[in-house]
Amino acid sequence: MIGMMYLILTAMLALNVSKEAVEAFKKVDKGLTLTVANYELKNNLIYSEFDRAAAENPAKAGKYKTTAYQVKERADEAFNYLQGLKIEIITTAEGPETPAVKGNEVIIEEVKKIDDNNVPSEILIGANENGKANDLKVVLSEYRDFLISTLEGKNPTAEEVLRKSINTDDGKDPDGQRTRWENMNFQTLPLVAVITILSKMQVDVRNAETEVLNYLYSQIDASSFKFNKLNAIVIPNSNYVTQGSDYEARVFISATDTTQSPIITVGSTVLPLDETGKGIYKVRASATGPKKWGGLIALKAPDGTTMNYPFESSYVVGEPNVVVSPTAMNVLYMVSIIPSMYQFQMSPR
Repeated sequence: MIGMMYLILTAMLALNVSKEAVEAFKKVDKGLTLTVANYELKNNLIYSEFDRAAAENPAKAGKYKTTAYQVKERADEAFNYLQGLKIEIITTAEGPETPAVKGNEVIIEEVKKIDDNNVPSEILIGANENGKANDLKVVLSEYRDFLISTLEGKNPTAEEVLRKSINTDDGKDPDGQRTRWENMNFQTLPLVAVITILSKMQVDVRNAETEVLNYLYSQIDASSFKFNKLNAIVIPNSNYVTQGSDYEARVFISATDTTQSPIITVGSTVLPLDETGKGIYKVRASATGPKKWGGLIALKAPDGTTMNYPFESSYVVGEPNVVVSPTAMNVLYMVSIIPSMYQFQMSPR
């Protein structure tokens, strides 16, 4: 709504409407200043969330916090440059003692020379078109390009928003002639209109900051898996113990995602899965001795990337054992005993 009012008032100024229309710019600027303050409060909350996340898990959130504070530094730089231009224009037009400027704050209701259209052009356009609007264009362009680079090509929608909201392209005048961005925004406009335009640019700076901060914060958990089922797992060191020895087992919670199945490979072989999503590894034991094996478990993360988790294990192949049952021992006993009895009976007296 504020943006629409700004566009309408700019068009009215071009038609040389009365001072009442110029006064309306004060209301628009006041609304823009309030919007900037709201963005700053919102962004400060996001920065505090980066601080909290990085304190809890530095390895996971640390790099995103670092990038977020780089964004803050660049956003403050662009915002303060715009604020400095507003203050310079007002103090040049009304003098350094103007009540419209208190410290680094501009009080638009106190501006008296609202219709001065010489000072803004002198400062921003310049006699030879070498005014400070040229530097402003560079500041905004570099700020926009920096923000886009932090997205790393992963959010085309946000990139498009940034290009449109901080657009420094040259345009065309009402006659269709090419016009410099600097002239298109500031040429011969009254002071209050220029201040309002600069305030709108400050809103764009803070809005772009918010857009990128939200993206960066979402990336902290973007690759984290969301599991929806927990299982208790017991893995004993051995299922067979002898009397007097210890039975030992590991007990833990296993988290699984029932919405997707892992791909488990051993060498070039993809393992079949049971009904719970666990891989089944089966191989015929041949040569005796210790055997090592392992592979990869592949899962697709929420951000679309595939995460690979290597694993390894081992087992021992031994010689098969001969089990002697009591029945077999009886047979052996009879076989060994009977012949000796027979020989004893046949011996001569």
